[in-house]
Amino acid sequence: MKLFLSLIVILATVYACQKANKSSDSAQKNSEFGWLPPAAYKPKNQKAAMLSDSAAVLQVRAQQDPTLDDFERLKLINQAFSMLTEALKLDPDYGMAMSNLSAVYLEKGDTLKALELMRRRLKVEPELAEGWQAVGIFSDLSGDSAEAKKCYQKSIEIYDGRLKMGKKYSKPENLMYYYDNWSGKAFSLLMSGDTKNAQNSIRALLEEAAPILGQNTDTYAAMLSKDRWILLKEMKEN
Repeated sequence: MKLFLSLIVILATVYACQKANKSSDSAQKNSEFGWLPPAAYKPKNQKAAMLSDSAAVLQVRAQQDPTLDDFERLKLINQAFSMLTEALKLDPDYGMAMSNLSAVYLEKGDTLKALELMRRRLKVEPELAEGWQAVGIFSDLSGDSAEAKKCYQKSIEIYDGRLKMGKKYSKPENLMYYYDNWSGKAFSLLMSGDTKNAQNSIRALLEEAAPILGQNTDTYAAMLSKDRWILLKEMKEN
């Protein structure tokens, strides 16, 4: 579950800052019917981008390489921490670096610092559904369930807006954005305590899209055996 939570934060970096080039964003929407991530944020400093990208590679390796011992994992995490801290000094609005540094703090067990960084990113990117979802999780882990549920609801509203844009993509591979948003909404429903609607949604998703989901099928299906309390227990234990 710790890996899952860290990846939620890292994967939130896929979605661009609201300071992105608006003309490029509009061009995307005119060529597609469904939701697409906004155009990528242009870092103010090229070194900041390089540091953030390199840190993300170290973080994924620390999480996924089974040959590493605890000392080696900690070394990689600390290297990533230094890189991301420097990246944010060079570009304080760089959302990718904020999310990745939040994941480092999560790895270190500092949920409050992870929460602070994700809130900081949401000030720059208020329509980042994945960010609201992460803040909800961190608030839950910090003991503020009332605030967590507000954040889950906010993420659900944003996911709904994305889903309403439809799924008639001109590029077939982009259909995965629709199903990722569908599953993202279901996960927020689950974390908010709406287990019935969350599981019904996942069953419908699997029934419609299982043949094209590939490895994601198992990830989505795993939610059918979970509820809010099981997930929180697993998160706290890890």
